[in-house]
Amino acid sequence: MEELTWETRKSIVSTWPLMGSYVPFITITSVYLFLVFVFLPKFMSNRKPYNLKFIIRWYNIGQICMCVYAVWKLHLFGFSFKNTWKCIPTDGEFTRQLMQLNESYWFFIIMRLVEYFETIFFVLRKKSHQVSALHVYHHISTAFLLITFLKYSGGIMEVYLGAVNSVVHIIMYIYYLLSSFEMTKGLTNKVKPFLTLIQITQLVIILGHSIVGALPSCGTVHWVYYLQIINLSLLLTLFVRFYRQSFSKKKEN
Repeated sequence: MEELTWETRKSIVSTWPLMGSYVPFITITSVYLFLVFVFLPKFMSNRKPYNLKFIIRWYNIGQICMCVYAVWKLHLFGFSFKNTWKCIPTDGEFTRQLMQLNESYWFFIIMRLVEYFETIFFVLRKKSHQVSALHVYHHISTAFLLITFLKYSGGIMEVYLGAVNSVVHIIMYIYYLLSSFEMTKGLTNKVKPFLTLIQITQLVIILGHSIVGALPSCGTVHWVYYLQIINLSLLLTLFVRFYRQSFSKKKEN
């Protein structure tokens, strides 16, 4: 068996689907953008909205199960949220346990790409107001950064993004599932502002974690963290603006 090192990790990961180059990701994302902004709006122009409630409920259940499974796998392979503010360099020994974490991380990428279907559901239901720049950018940027982290780094610190994201997504998809039932509509409408606050809190926590990873004294792939800090700052700005426009102004009125 080939000895596991940081270099052999790169060669192994590069053989996994989506990880050899950015071409598959760019292709999938290009098809996604074409569908949601060109083809499907034209296709739906003279059609009534599709009732996808049954499909969406099972989609939400599937996402909850996948997120729970992913977080459980990370815990099984030694990941801990105790290391949130701790620098864990990627220049130490590369172990079988780290390789298993990388495999779990790849699963995060698949989960985030599957989320592209959410936008397609919006268009098919003629909920075009939900296909916002924030919604689309959030999906694409998260998938891109997950691929970049796994491709060029793959340490324990890098797994943090996918882990926190999955925990928050468990909460989100439970909310989406409950909101699809009339009997829980009143409750979910009250909870909705708090869901956005949870997402904002998630971004702040990951931003702090990324700043630790970007410190010169921390032996990580720094440029990836710089990229993430820029992206998180932009997302944080967009989410805060969305919260103010959607909820703060309603309270004032």
